[in-house]
Amino acid sequence: EPPVVRMIDCLSFTLGVLLLVSSEFMAIKFPEHFWIFYVITAWAMIVTRCFLWWGGEFKYFLFDFCYYVNAVTSIVVTFFPRDTSLLQVCFVWANGPVAIAMVTWRNSLVFHSLEKVTSLYIHGA
Repeated sequence: EPPVVRMIDCLSFTLGVLLLVSSEFMAIKFPEHFWIFYVITAWAMIVTRCFLWWGGEFKYFLFDFCYYVNAVTSIVVTFFPRDTSLLQVCFVWANGPVAIAMVTWRNSLVFHSLEKVTSLYIHGA
């Protein structure tokens, strides 16, 4: 394998482990601020995926429902955190069709794959 591929795998592994540990830390230690962590990390991963996929054959996957759910959830928790009806809609979407998509697409936590870590985060967060 070329050294560049191994470096990307190493970087992806490190970032995947850090994301898992920091997500758990934020959810347990500072649950009232987890939404900030979620919005920042979700959008960082979505923007990264857009740059990686836009020119290729996977660009139409960026219009999938899971990206819409993440965008709506980010907007709701940022600008309308007291609107319980919107939060309930986001909860149902995340635990309904998006959760089923995790099983359908066979999302798995593979730390050395940026694609797998991003897919799991987008569908599981």
